Amino acid sequence: MKGDIKKTGFDIYRKAFEENDYALILTSSKGYIIDTNNSFDRLLGIGSWEEIVGRHFSKFIYSSSLSKSFTIAICKGENWRGRLKAIHTNGTIFDAYLTVSLIKDNNNEIVYGLGTIVKITEYQAAFYTKTEHRARFDFLTEKIHDGYWLVDSTGKIIDCNSSACKMLDYSKKELLGKNVFEIDKTKRTENINYYFERMIRGETIRFKSKHNKRNGESIDVDIIGAYRRSHKHFIGSIRNITPQEQLAEQIREMSQTIESLNESLQTLLNMKNVKIEKQENTTTSTIQKIVLPMIKQLSERCVSNKENQTNQLEIINTIKLCLESIQAIPSELSKKLSTTELKVSQFILQGYSSKEIGSIMNVSGRTVENYRQSIRKKLGIINTSKRLRDVLDEYYSESHN
Repeated sequence: MKGDIKKTGFDIYRKAFEENDYALILTSSKGYIIDTNNSFDRLLGIGSWEEIVGRHFSKFIYSSSLSKSFTIAICKGENWRGRLKAIHTNGTIFDAYLTVSLIKDNNNEIVYGLGTIVKITEYQAAFYTKTEHRARFDFLTEKIHDGYWLVDSTGKIIDCNSSACKMLDYSKKELLGKNVFEIDKTKRTENINYYFERMIRGETIRFKSKHNKRNGESIDVDIIGAYRRSHKHFIGSIRNITPQEQLAEQIREMSQTIESLNESLQTLLNMKNVKIEKQENTTTSTIQKIVLPMIKQLSERCVSNKENQTNQLEIINTIKLCLESIQAIPSELSKKLSTTELKVSQFILQGYSSKEIGSIMNVSGRTVENYRQSIRKKLGIINTSKRLRDVLDEYYSESHN
């Protein structure tokens, strides 16, 4: 399998792409070749895939034959079809018909270009009129892969080739005499009549439709039609483009899936970054508001007090409190309480009494009680039977979830 498409492993893609009788080419949005099928390689004389992968498709197009309408259509993000001159690897130039379908993602950005190249002679063969050289004409129509129809002025099929029969799973006897309105799945009579009118005016038209097979299955078709005024007959060349349409749909679905995965991944990364940033902010706040003041207090004690057993025990307890307090302060508490109240709340949460907290902070037990009342008021605790420690514990539990 070729190019980046090789990595997708889509069996449907490979089957539709490689088994197609027409030359197919898949390019990037910039026109660089990603993949080609065997029909393309044979048409252009490509020896190996390595010769063309990564090269610009214009290498195989005679530049002066590419009309301005091609550039205008691609710049507008529109599909294009038209005649041009292709270049064989041996240097010979031949007339061809190119159809370019643009594959876009959810943001309407061009992702791939899917092209079909056919020698003009294949299209022209279906438009040979019946002459006395009937044998030659029948030989040509039977050799082409496209379906050929000859339709009278009422829309009845009066002649067809074996490719047309095979395409719809009918025998030639069954297909002859059927009306095109029976075959066309869209059943849009006004559209078909509109195309007939244009052909009668002398236009050679091309359009897409859907046809019903004998078993009821529908296929996508590309139709080129013209009108033979002398015999009042319509001549049509019908090509089954179902594999190409399926391929385009597979690529569109693949692009949508990738886009969806990218969006989900970006959302997860954003959520993780927000969580990390929040955690960093709350941890920093804890260190600045609780731990550093305690360390400062510890330093002051070491300087002012004698190194006796009692002071050593206090120093150990203070260090223990510093370490135990290194947990993220809930953002709600940080917004509602002052720095001193946050420090008191930490001690309360760890089960210390007002007297013990006062001893650690070098304030009276009464002062600690005042801090307790202030904290209850700021946290909206009206019920006096509700323990402050339980309320604080709820705040910390919610911040960890």
